[in-house]
Amino acid sequence: MEKATLQQFTDDLDKLVEVIKHKYDNPQLFLMGHSWGGALGTNYLLQHQDKIKGWIEIDGGHNWSEANALAREKMLDFSQSQILSGNDAAFWTFARQWYEEHPVVGINDNAHYSFVAAANGYAFNPESDSLEIPFVDLLFFSPISTAYFFVPYHFDFLDNRLDLQQQLAQITIPSLICWGEHDGVFPVAIGHNTYQQLGSPEHDKYLRIFSFSAHSPNYEEPTAFANAVLNFVNGYAN
Repeated sequence: MEKATLQQFTDDLDKLVEVIKHKYDNPQLFLMGHSWGGALGTNYLLQHQDKIKGWIEIDGGHNWSEANALAREKMLDFSQSQILSGNDAAFWTFARQWYEEHPVVGINDNAHYSFVAAANGYAFNPESDSLEIPFVDLLFFSPISTAYFFVPYHFDFLDNRLDLQQQLAQITIPSLICWGEHDGVFPVAIGHNTYQQLGSPEHDKYLRIFSFSAHSPNYEEPTAFANAVLNFVNGYAN
C-alpha cells in the first residue's frame, strides 16, 4: 500500500501557490487552515513562508502528541464532573474507566473522539443555528475524511508522532491564531502555546479565543470569526 505523507501534501500545496502566483500576477497570499489544515499550514510555512504574506490558523492540529494528552486529561476532568453532578453518570463512569485504561490516546481511538463529541468538544452548542456545518462535505470531500477507509494508500502521519510545536519559532510572518475556548480535540492550551512559541514579532502575532466555540469557531461564531480575519488581512495587505 502506498503512503501519503505530510511532505507530499506540502509539495502539492506549493504547486497550487505557484499556479496562483503565476495566474494572478504574483498577488499577496494569506494562508488559512483549520484543524488538519493547521498541520499542513505549519509544515508549509517552515519551508516556504517567503511566499506567504500572513498566516491564519484555526484550532490547528500541528501537535497531536501534546493535544491528545491534554484532551485525555480534559475528558477525565469532564467525566468526573458529570458523575458527581449525576448527569448520565453511567455513561460517564464508562468513559472515565476507558480513559483510565488508556493512558495514551491517539488519532485512531474512535472511543476517545466519541466521548469528546458527547462532551460538546466538537461543537460547543450543537443546537446553534448560527451557520449550518456542512458535515457531508467534511466527511466525504475533506483531505482527511471517510475516503481514508477506501483509498489505496495509507496516511503516514495519522498517529501521535506529528509534533511541529518546537519549530514554530522559525515562523516569523504576521500570524493570527484563532481557537475555540471549549475545543476538546485540540485544547485551547495549544493555542496559547502556539502564540507564545511563534517567532513572529509581538506586534505581528495575534491570539483570538472564541468563548462560544469548540473545535470550529469559523462555524460556531461566523460573524466574529470573519471580522477577526478581515481585520487581520486588511491590516497587512498593501
